[in-house]
Amino acid sequence: MNDPDFRNQVHQAVDQMTKTAKEDPWLAQQIRAQVKGEEPMKKKISASLIVVIALLILSLSVALAAGLGIFDKIYEGGYPDERLPVLETVSEPVGTTHTTGEGVTLEISKAYFEGDRVFVAYRLTGPRTYIELHEGAPEQEYEWDVTENLVMAGNFSSNDPEQQRMIDFLDGSGQRWALSENSYVSDGLFLEDSTYADIIGGEEQLQEDGSILGWKECTVPEDRLEDTMTFMLAVNHVRSVTFQDGTTLKQASEKISRTEVPFTLNRNESRTFLKGSAQTENYSVSVTLACGQVDIRGSLVMTCPEEWAGAYEDWEWNGVTDVIWDWHVYRGNELIEENAVQSVSGEGTTRVEFELLLPNLSDPGELKLVPVYRKTNAHPDEAIPVVPVT
Repeated sequence: MNDPDFRNQVHQAVDQMTKTAKEDPWLAQQIRAQVKGEEPMKKKISASLIVVIALLILSLSVALAAGLGIFDKIYEGGYPDERLPVLETVSEPVGTTHTTGEGVTLEISKAYFEGDRVFVAYRLTGPRTYIELHEGAPEQEYEWDVTENLVMAGNFSSNDPEQQRMIDFLDGSGQRWALSENSYVSDGLFLEDSTYADIIGGEEQLQEDGSILGWKECTVPEDRLEDTMTFMLAVNHVRSVTFQDGTTLKQASEKISRTEVPFTLNRNESRTFLKGSAQTENYSVSVTLACGQVDIRGSLVMTCPEEWAGAYEDWEWNGVTDVIWDWHVYRGNELIEENAVQSVSGEGTTRVEFELLLPNLSDPGELKLVPVYRKTNAHPDEAIPVVPVT
């Protein structure tokens, strides 16, 4: 009842219940008694009314909990990916929970499988971090990774208070060392045959209670795709020794355990595909996009002069020739996305591929891509229409 939103919902529910209430003679009698200074009559609340109020509070609590899923919480926590609220809606409940031998619990709450991508939301709780701090040098010998002229304090930081305590302790004032154990979720996902599904997006946020909320976006290799697949999210437990010997930093780590937690998903294939192409004197372009429930994703492949392709591999390039450096997305004459390009690969050839990502659109019609040149900016006259494939 300390939550303002919860209290507000309770008040609204009570207001709704009392809109049809009739005049209560007993209430009028009680008020008159108070005015006269008399002891008011007591009126008991029936057992049935107590049950109704309890069920009301319970239902509101469940509704609040259901409306604050992990995708939503991460978005509200400051991660600026507009797809997260959409994922909260379209993803399916998983409800898988597993506790490792170290007492750390991984809860996989929701996940979604579309095309070649898997989105998963999870929570990690329990004793994730254990740290011992020591003066002097460790007695045991280790195979150190040595870095000269590097002091951990002042050069590293962590949003985990325990990790930050260790960092501050290793301040280069003589010899100090720390033993730490840490449980963390692996970057990507794994298939049942141990094939790696690489991570291409995600975020983790530390909560006030010490738990971790996280989400991942991973890609499944094309030759492994099936309509129903089982994925593994792994929790690794690592022990590390960090020795700050003056200004010399020495580190040694070993993996203690690995726990794989499986979950199974059906793939959604109800997607709309869009295509577009163009041919100019200097370049040709072919665009393929897939519009699903979460976003619009695809690629733009451009054949161009070799000098252009080389420019994308050199961020300090400042050649004489004006090259296409970016693409803006329009719907009709309205600019709807300036940051659609996620990556560029040129590899010094005449073939350049731009990876594109857009928020989901209820109507993907009338889209067009406008090239943005390095020196002369956007060229609307070279817009490429991208239309649904029938």
